[in-house]
Amino acid sequence: MTSRKYTATMLVPKKIGTSYSRLLGQSRRHERSSLRIRDAGPMLEVKIETSDITALRASMNTVMRDIQVIEGAAAATAPRPTRGRASGAAAQ
Repeated sequence: MTSRKYTATMLVPKKIGTSYSRLLGQSRRHERSSLRIRDAGPMLEVKIETSDITALRASMNTVMRDIQVIEGAAAATAPRPTRGRASGAAAQ
């Protein structure tokens, strides 16, 4: 691949209670781009290098979609508060 011309670093806030382990430490190389994702405390740090601006946008969209899927799955499987009487209420 030719030398990289475009780079982007994104810091994405992590949501409490969500596991990002499927993304962390990930390193991908493609013909026109490469990316690395690492844990940066309360953030995910995503570094992208590409040979053209279109590949940069595509890579950013892919990473953001992956994060959205993980966060959506975590929200869908999170315990929900029970409805009805408060715990400890006397039965009538």
